[in-house]
Amino acid sequence: MTETPFYCFIGNSFGIPYETINAPLRMHRVCPLGYANAKEDPCHKITADEAKKMMEEGGVTVVDVRTAEEYEQKHIPGAILVPNESIKEGQPEALPDLDAVLLIHCRTGVRSKQASDKLASLGYRHIYDFGGIVDWPYETESGAAN
Repeated sequence: MTETPFYCFIGNSFGIPYETINAPLRMHRVCPLGYANAKEDPCHKITADEAKKMMEEGGVTVVDVRTAEEYEQKHIPGAILVPNESIKEGQPEALPDLDAVLLIHCRTGVRSKQASDKLASLGYRHIYDFGGIVDWPYETESGAAN
C-alpha cells in the first residue's frame, strides 16, 4: 500500500527545523501537539448522542472543563470538574489514570478541544470530545463540584 505524503505547514513552534517544514511527511494521522507518527490518535470528536451512549454503557469519566461558576449553574450528573485553564504541564490530580476513557466537554466546544489536545500531550490515550453543554439535550443538574 502506497502512502500519500502529507505536507506540514505548522511553522517552527513544535521544534521542526525550517528546512523540513514544507517537506512531505510520511504519517498515518496528524494529531495536534506532536502525534504525527502515532499509529492511533488519542483524540476523537463525537456527538452528544454518542457520548450519552458511552455513558450508559459505563466505564467512562465525564470531564467538564468549564469554570467552577459555570459548572455550578448547570452540569452533567457525575461530571468531574477540571477547568481547561488548570490543565498545564502536570497530570491533573482528578484524572490519575492515563488509560481512562475521558468524555470531555465545555460550553460550546472550544475549550473542550483545547483541553483534549493538552490531555493528549500529557499522555492520556482515550479522549472523546463531545463539544459543548449548549448542545447537550439530556439531563443536567446544578450545584458545586464535590
